[in-house]
Amino acid sequence: MIFVFYRTLAMIDDANLDQREIRANWPAHLEWRTEFSWTILIYAVQAEHFDTVRRLVERGANVNLRAEDGSTAASIAYENGMVSIYDYLRANGAIAFEPRQSTQQSTTPTQAPPTTIINVQPAAPAPAQTQQSAPQPPRLTSGFYWNGAVSGSMINLIMVHGSTTGTAFHSINNTNTSQGNFSMNGDQLIITWFSGPLNGLRSVYRIDNANQFSGSGEVWRK
Repeated sequence: MIFVFYRTLAMIDDANLDQREIRANWPAHLEWRTEFSWTILIYAVQAEHFDTVRRLVERGANVNLRAEDGSTAASIAYENGMVSIYDYLRANGAIAFEPRQSTQQSTTPTQAPPTTIINVQPAAPAPAQTQQSAPQPPRLTSGFYWNGAVSGSMINLIMVHGSTTGTAFHSINNTNTSQGNFSMNGDQLIITWFSGPLNGLRSVYRIDNANQFSGSGEVWRK
């Protein structure tokens, strides 16, 4: 193969050779390979013989033939820092440098292993928690509330159904003595008196249940 290489160089460089001989032998020379599949072009690159590389390419040398170890003319130029030769080969159809690939490798693209699809059932939604409202304090209803400690003493609460406000009357032995306004705030009953002996006073009681309020030693029951 070395003889063929140098014979090819001589054919290229010797302008006095009969052109018919060159034309007759070029196809064979261009495809000659060594036992490791090195081509004339690969040898020319290895020898850093740029003019020979250029003339071989101009005469139809395949720039992408691979040797048995996967190398190409362009990969050898790249690995050995022959920038000018590499750029020239790339400009004339050589594939970009890539890691060497064995010429024995199958050209069938490697198929990715099948993807296993696992169906995951969504978790059952957590049972909705019942929103429990805070226990409501007792609320009084309209009517007469008697003070057992004071004979004949009575408070009459008058309200619209379901309301927490209204009018309060205090009476002794069925005779009204004072009038006021009341409101219920949580478990408190607040009465503000605006007439009679209790005028200007403010009575605050705790609502014990729907039929009783108490405070300051007083217990008023319905």
